[in-house]
Amino acid sequence: YPLDYAAKGQTLYYSTIHGQKMVHGAGSLIPQLYTANLPTLNQWPAETATSLLEELGVRYVLVDVFEWDTTFEEDTLPAILVNESLEPVQVFEEQIGPVRAIYVFEIVGQDHP
Repeated sequence: YPLDYAAKGQTLYYSTIHGQKMVHGAGSLIPQLYTANLPTLNQWPAETATSLLEELGVRYVLVDVFEWDTTFEEDTLPAILVNESLEPVQVFEEQIGPVRAIYVFEIVGQDHP
């Protein structure tokens, strides 16, 4: 999250390093399931989007906060924290390119291996 950034090549390149499954993963073809789910996913952190992610087997949501984003902590973060299906896990505050912080949230309530 945000999805418009997450679908860029750099994020897909990083996936070759960490090897984790990604909901937004794409190449030259965008998967039909992703396209069908995009309207709901774009509502995140709404419960409908979180429920869909849980149905898809997603355990963690990573949120990139960009250096030019001055409203995340006062607007987006409170909306995430009121979602009882999301639990804060970690905040990485090291600057990585234009990303000034990465917040990690776990989707709770699902069985994990």
